[in-house]
Amino acid sequence: MKKEFILSVDKKANSNFVFFIFFVFSICFIHALSFDKKPARIHAWAQSDHYALSLGFIDNGFDFFHPQTYTLSVQFPSDQTLQDPKGITAVDFPILHYIVAILMQVLGTTKPWVFRAVSLLWSFFALFYLFKELSRIKDKWLAYLVVAFIMFQPIYSYYQNGFHVSAAALNTQIVGIVLLFKYIVEKKSKFFAWGIFFLTLAALMRFTQIITLIAVFCAVFIDVLKRGMHKKQLLFVVLGVAIVLSYFVYNKILSSRYGSVFLGSPLPADSINDLLLHLFQIGKSYLRGFLPFFHLFALIVFVFLKKEKQLQKQTTIVISWLLFSLLGTSMFSLLMSWSLSAHDYYALDTWMPPLTIGLLYLVYTIDLKAYSYRSVMLFSAMFVVGSFAIALENQVRKYSDKVEMKGADLTIDYFDKSSGFLDEIISEESKVLLINSAGWNTPMVSWKRPVHRAVWKLEEQLPIELSKDYDFIVTLDLFFQTEVINHYPSFLSEFEIVDRNTMVSIWRKRKTD
Repeated sequence: MKKEFILSVDKKANSNFVFFIFFVFSICFIHALSFDKKPARIHAWAQSDHYALSLGFIDNGFDFFHPQTYTLSVQFPSDQTLQDPKGITAVDFPILHYIVAILMQVLGTTKPWVFRAVSLLWSFFALFYLFKELSRIKDKWLAYLVVAFIMFQPIYSYYQNGFHVSAAALNTQIVGIVLLFKYIVEKKSKFFAWGIFFLTLAALMRFTQIITLIAVFCAVFIDVLKRGMHKKQLLFVVLGVAIVLSYFVYNKILSSRYGSVFLGSPLPADSINDLLLHLFQIGKSYLRGFLPFFHLFALIVFVFLKKEKQLQKQTTIVISWLLFSLLGTSMFSLLMSWSLSAHDYYALDTWMPPLTIGLLYLVYTIDLKAYSYRSVMLFSAMFVVGSFAIALENQVRKYSDKVEMKGADLTIDYFDKSSGFLDEIISEESKVLLINSAGWNTPMVSWKRPVHRAVWKLEEQLPIELSKDYDFIVTLDLFFQTEVINHYPSFLSEFEIVDRNTMVSIWRKRKTD
């Protein structure tokens, strides 16, 4: 009797409303410790750069095509010196940052929760559309399972409400992938066109994600050659790739004029041994954050489930799409092995899209008639609960107050507490050099002041930068020995203290007689 009652309630419930409750309930727990935080914990430095871009749009009068941050120095190329630095930087199509900036302006606050809320909304719309389409074509419980498979992967959960654009770009790409599957099932060209639109937007937002778009091009091009079909669709893909490459060229022009604080060229391994080490580190970290064993088990179950012939006519083009996506991702992983091993968010750009394509292919070909509704509901519910527990544990472990603050977290905290002190002494017109190796914009998302930076290769940078005519030098007391004295032993004899609190110090060049 209880089982029949549960099934009755399940069938009568409004699926859209239930999904909304499911999403809100999940994020309230998963992001309870991070919703109002500035960039923190893993890759806080990289997330600070993206937060700074939104703040930069407010400062530059919303000039979309000249994005800027607070750093007046450039990371790429590191030896470039600008005559009139304004903080302008080359960066992938910054539509996310621009929307955040507009919303901040409307709300009258630059608090980090605004950025986090926009990232969450981006995620909601993508996952809701995924849920709607799978519910309509397959089954709503299976749809919950697929949504949970993506949403509760630790790497996705961590960046879901973060500042890094990879998460928003992936969510945009998910919509495009779902639309292409909708086209394959319903064979309406408008779905293909919209799918390419979203894949193009995702690649604009994060150039690495052009891999999926190129994979579609390869699959469709081969289909045109073999069967003479999809010629119109091929034009859509060519247009999408052309748009992305056009912005890429503009970005290179921007970089040549102003430099960039964002990586814009490959960083291959120095040797075969380094490559193997990087690949080992990638596999080790991804098994915990990208594809935990619980998720891997569910994927294996899908592989062995009985298939139906729903996609038989289009199986070739889907498999080609998946194979080219895997090939492109593998090539990129080899080319950028160091970046993937050191920056976990690359998983969202690289391996998550082909995983999503493969997962949807398996789900679309499952013959649900071979299984009872109750069995599907039970299996899906167990997976949702289990994967939610994994994501929650991961978030608590990363954001717990018991985790010792260090590096970028300490830098952000110290400058947050010291911004008033610094403003009292250093005028806005002053030329300032800030020495800190915790990232290019990490200190300034708290201080909100454009400054010159010495960040990496300090043994090379400091002799050059400290020979220039700066009004003030700012250092962090905690890292003064390791970041300044160890790389420039004569600092104390050449510079004098202006003032300090318990966290930061302000210096100026000693006057010579």
